[in-house]
Amino acid sequence: MKRIILLAACALLLAGCGVGVYSVSGGRADQAMVSFAIEGTRSVPVTVSVDGKSYNVNAIAGVSFKKNRNIKQTSKNTLLIEPGTHDVKVCNAQGEEIFSKKLVISTGEHRVVEL
Repeated sequence: MKRIILLAACALLLAGCGVGVYSVSGGRADQAMVSFAIEGTRSVPVTVSVDGKSYNVNAIAGVSFKKNRNIKQTSKNTLLIEPGTHDVKVCNAQGEEIFSKKLVISTGEHRVVEL
């Protein structure tokens, strides 16, 4: 009987000792990116309005026929926005609207808008 009580006590003591609970979370960040490209050899400053809020960015000089091109993301040419539906308008340095569209952007997506 003493042996059974001793084994039960040891089992309870060992069961009560834990190494802790660890939680790890991962996945995509809850943000999306929009970059602007213009055909040519030089970057062009543009004013971008996303849902009524204005930003000054540089449109990247690029070639439209290159598929799967790697666009370098910098703070000068990429906007970080929340995923969802956004009204995007782009104006050139003279104030003329050169792009206006409603964009649907998902989490972690990097959308390149060609002007």
